[in-house]
Amino acid sequence: MTQGTTSKDTFESTRELERTIAEGLWTARPRELTWDKFTVDYMETGSMSRFVALVYQDRQIVGRQSISHDMFWAAKRLRQGMYSEGKGTWLSMTLTITSAGSGWEASYNYNQKPAWESPEPAEADYSDELTYFPRNEDHVPGWFREELKGVKTPSQKQQDIQQEQSHNRILEQTAQALDAAWSMAGTVNPLLYTNVINLGFHGGPQWPGVRQAFQKIDNVGAVSIVASDGLSDPCLEQGYPLGEGLEVYLASTALVGKGIHELDRLWQFELLYLAAQVVAHRPGLYRTLKRPGGGGLTLQNVKHTRAPRRWRNAAGLVDLILGVKHPHVPRMVGTPNGDVALVGIVLLHPKESAYIERGGPDACSVIAQRLEALRPEELNSPRRKPVVSG
Repeated sequence: MTQGTTSKDTFESTRELERTIAEGLWTARPRELTWDKFTVDYMETGSMSRFVALVYQDRQIVGRQSISHDMFWAAKRLRQGMYSEGKGTWLSMTLTITSAGSGWEASYNYNQKPAWESPEPAEADYSDELTYFPRNEDHVPGWFREELKGVKTPSQKQQDIQQEQSHNRILEQTAQALDAAWSMAGTVNPLLYTNVINLGFHGGPQWPGVRQAFQKIDNVGAVSIVASDGLSDPCLEQGYPLGEGLEVYLASTALVGKGIHELDRLWQFELLYLAAQVVAHRPGLYRTLKRPGGGGLTLQNVKHTRAPRRWRNAAGLVDLILGVKHPHVPRMVGTPNGDVALVGIVLLHPKESAYIERGGPDACSVIAQRLEALRPEELNSPRRKPVVSG
């Protein structure tokens, strides 16, 4: 009858509290009715409770009686005292006396849904119940889960907290690994370039971890570099532990000496910015392009408003090549979830685009190799000559 009582002291305390309720019932017993059984039905879920005293004769309810505050608080203390760690406490109890006055009987319900009268507990009450009297997942009845209606149990909330803490640690370690790589290449500006309003919230491309930022690295040989910062943020909810698995960067002498607040004045930065948005808009792009026959690491027909006219294609747009490495920048950076690629981008001359269009992936590799053979300060310069003729 008294589940969850494990010690002699607890058992005696339970019996004393039951006695308080039984004696209160006997005091409140009806004098004007014929009866054979008098019961207290008490149920509680979270912050909601119901206490009713019913008078029976031949198994029929013949009346209701008021109960004292002492009986009510004794029932509440019973619930608290009969809690079993991980298993919870009872949801309803019935204590019965008879007209013969020969003791009492008590029964406790731990797992069945009580027969509430209107109103019934709300989903918040069920959530509170698991906060006040935590249960392990295997001790939460199926009907109880249904009543939660999507409200998470404390154990689920704790799992979410642990996952978020783990995610934040990995995010921080990933950022530290990237910062270390950029610091080996040059001097990392402590400030980041970010949009005041995240375009991902206004119909623009959604980066893997939502965060959209760019950083600047100076003193990388004769050039400075701007790089995306956020494309490789882990996004476990979407199944991307490495985000897009890359960060894109652009090297140019035009960036030298420019502050973070001046970047949006430069067409070279706009080029990188648009490339990052294209990568974010096409999830898995880099992984697809790395496969044999993937068509080469190119982005074609990128809308660019300020690129020099002679670098635009017939449609007035620009073409980019990805994967042109700067000699001071590693191709890969190890992070807790795996390697992140640092992918250099270069603006293609229309003649180079045409060469790739005719020759496919092999031609793309040829162009990339020829561009890497140039001095880094020649790349993304409007004065650069095409690396192919005709």
